Amino acid sequence: MSSENISTVKSNRYQEQMYTNNQLQMKKLRSDFEKQYRSTIDKNEELIQKVRDDYEIKIGKTENELELKLNKIRAEQTEILAAEKERLDSSVNNLRESHKTKIGEIESNNQNQLKEIQKQHNQSIDTAKDKYLKAKQKWTV
Repeated sequence: MSSENISTVKSNRYQEQMYTNNQLQMKKLRSDFEKQYRSTIDKNEELIQKVRDDYEIKIGKTENELELKLNKIRAEQTEILAAEKERLDSSVNNLRESHKTKIGEIESNNQNQLKEIQKQHNQSIDTAKDKYLKAKQKWTV
């Protein structure tokens, strides 16, 4: 039995050594995997940060370009608005002048018509007066 015991003890010791070696290999593999995993995570995080930074820069540039375009359009619209206002003011002034001219013409025509009516009225009165005087002379004679 001693030989069996020795064999068993050797076998147990061999198993323990194998188990210990396997545990050490597992620890080493875990450690290597963890290092590789961390390295990959760090690289990817750096890449993500770079993409974010590039995206923020691109957004900033786009915002600046859009702001410049907006300012340019606003300036053009201001010029167009000023030109249209000037044109409108000119049209309004022309209409006012035309209106004043037409009012002057109408007033002149009305004055002329009134003078003509007054003249005709006076002539009618004179004619009636003359007829009256003639008729009166007929009766007084």
